[in-house]
This record gives sequence, structure tokens and C-alpha cells, in this order.
Amino acid sequence: MNIARLSEKITIQKADVMIDRIGNHINTFSDFFSCHATVGTESQKETEFQDAGLTNDHKYLTFTVRYNSITRKVDSTHYRIVFREEIYEIETVDHLNYRNKAIKFRCKKVNR
Repeated sequence: MNIARLSEKITIQKADVMIDRIGNHINTFSDFFSCHATVGTESQKETEFQDAGLTNDHKYLTFTVRYNSITRKVDSTHYRIVFREEIYEIETVDHLNYRNKAIKFRCKKVNR
């Protein structure tokens, strides 16, 4: 893996469940790990489309990070990625043929 391509800093956040003072369970995210990544786009997914009369822009990005004992724990149900103050929901995790060199996350931007 060419480390010069790992030019963007990302933060991986982990989902936690907190209980408020009256016993309600609240989902929160806390910073789990920060690292550098290669960011790519999926051009066929970036186009705008019509959905029930509304135009929606679904932005998909891929983040490729170095494999290590921390990043191998990341899955699509308990983690998300923050990149340039935008939140991206992890849709798939690709271990790139299990060579233990890199991991690719395919993510969808969360509309707030």
C-alpha cells in the first residue's frame, strides 16, 4: 500500500447505549479511532434521482485504511465514519482478499 495516498484524516466512531436519568436508552456515538485514509468516490451512485417527487442526492464514498488490530474490529452495525465534519454510515466492509494489508469501507452520507 502506498502511504502517500493516505492523505485524508478520518474518525471512526463507535455506537454506545447510554441510560438517562429516568431509564430511557439513548444511542450515542463516541470517537473510537482516528487514522488516515484514501478516499474514493463511486460515480455511478452520486447522481441525483427522483423519489416521490423529491430530488435526493445520495453521496457514496469509499475509505481505504491500513489493516491493524483496531480497524479489523470495525463492522457496519456498530460504527460510522466522520470525514470533513460529515457523517458517513458504513454499508459494507471489504477486507480486500484477507491479505491483512488494508480494509475498504463503502459508506453513504447521512443527511441531517
